[in-house]
Amino acid sequence: MAALNIFTDPSRAFVSEQTENKAWLPLTVVLLASVAAFLVYYQAVDFAWLQDNLVASMEPAQRAAGKRILTMKALVIGSLISVIILTPLTQLLLAGYLHLAAKITHSGRSFGAWFALVAWTALPSALFLPLTLAQLLLSLNYQLSPEQLNPFTVNQLLLHLPSGAPWQSLTDSINLLSLWSLGLLIMGVRKWTQRSTAGAAVIVLLPYGVIYGLWALSTALSAR
Repeated sequence: MAALNIFTDPSRAFVSEQTENKAWLPLTVVLLASVAAFLVYYQAVDFAWLQDNLVASMEPAQRAAGKRILTMKALVIGSLISVIILTPLTQLLLAGYLHLAAKITHSGRSFGAWFALVAWTALPSALFLPLTLAQLLLSLNYQLSPEQLNPFTVNQLLLHLPSGAPWQSLTDSINLLSLWSLGLLIMGVRKWTQRSTAGAAVIVLLPYGVIYGLWALSTALSAR
């Protein structure tokens, strides 16, 4: 019911005991969905085409060596490790930040409660699995790069920058699923701290503004 409420009635979810406990449940769902998506992708994709695409920006003399390194096993292991490590680490860091920010407003909730809130509001990212399946089914000859698995990124929806373009990584990292999760988190912070929507948005979006601001500055400088 807590998971269903996250999608259909977030206000009810944020007053549920489940959203202050059991962070392992939504975290496990997100991890399993991401792992399954990458396993399906690497089994289905035209791997010879993918290798050629990944080494296309290398010098011709280096491409053969690049292909020997970028084997299917190496790419699968790298993707799974990044998911299994970075997903919980990112949620832990965000929960720690929100816990510290909430102390300023004298919120009595524990770090564990904030971690659970972050984990529950990240549930929309589990939709990455059906999106991956749909993209593979719609692709031509299963020739699809990893950044094309989510069709709802800023780049895929609006810009259509090729792989390796200066702004491609940044614009592919901003997508509707992550914005959905941020919106839910803002609602949760507002509910738990009794702040205004604007105040909750500032708290939640501040670290993202810093990170993406620095990323955009670095990209702009390197593209000059």
